[in-house]
Amino acid sequence: MKMHLSFLIFFTAAQITWSLSFDPVRVFAQMPGTDMPSEISVTAEERFFQSPASVRVVAMVESSGASAAQCTEALEAAAKKVKDGLMQHHPEAQISVRQQSITSASQSAAITPQTAVKAQRQLGIEIRDIEKTGPLIDQVLRSGAAAVSNVTFLAPDNESAQLEAVRRAGEKARKKAEMTAASLGVKLGKILSANVTEEPEGIAFREGLERGLDALRAKDHDSLIVVTVRYAISQ
Repeated sequence: MKMHLSFLIFFTAAQITWSLSFDPVRVFAQMPGTDMPSEISVTAEERFFQSPASVRVVAMVESSGASAAQCTEALEAAAKKVKDGLMQHHPEAQISVRQQSITSASQSAAITPQTAVKAQRQLGIEIRDIEKTGPLIDQVLRSGAAAVSNVTFLAPDNESAQLEAVRRAGEKARKKAEMTAASLGVKLGKILSANVTEEPEGIAFREGLERGLDALRAKDHDSLIVVTVRYAISQ
C-alpha cells in the first residue's frame, strides 16, 4: 500500500499510528478484502477558565437581656442594624438567616439581671463581586456584628463554558479526522463512539468551589477538556 503523507507513520500488524499536532490519531482494523482501514480515532483538547464567582461571609449578631422576650427584641434590633448598614453600602448583597439560638446564662458566675438570657444569630451574606470582600467585612463589623467567620468563595455556573470547550474540541477532532481520511484517499463515515473527559484537577477544583473554598485556597483554574471520537471509514 503506497501512501504519501506529510507526517511520520508507524506500521504495526493491523494498525497505523501517527501524531498530528501532538494529539493521537489512529487508524484501526483494515476493511475486509481491502488494504484500507475501517475506522479512524482522533483526540482533541480544549481549555476553559474557572474562577470563584461570589463570596459568602457569615456574620454573628449577639444580644442579651433579662428575659427571652427582651433578648429576642434586642437581637432583632441588632440584626436590623447590620442589614441596614449593608443595604446602604452594599445594596447588591443577599442576606439570609443561617442559624439562631437563645440560651440561659443562669450557670455563669458573671451574669447580671440584664444578661440572664443570651441570643445569637448567624447571618449569611453573599455578594458576586469578590473584590469587595474586605470592604464588606469592614461594613458588617461597623454595623454592630460581634464577629465574622467562614469567609468562603463559591462556584460560578460553568456549564456554558464547559459545553463551549467540548464543542470546540469536537470541531478540532472532526477536522483532524477529515484531514486523516483525505490523506488516505477515503471518505469519513459516521461516528462510532465519542468520549469526553476532564482533567482530575479541574473536577476537584469545581467540587471545592461548590462546597465553598476558604480564602487561602480560592484561586483561578484553567481546566482541560479532552474529546476522543471514533469515525467509520466509508467504502
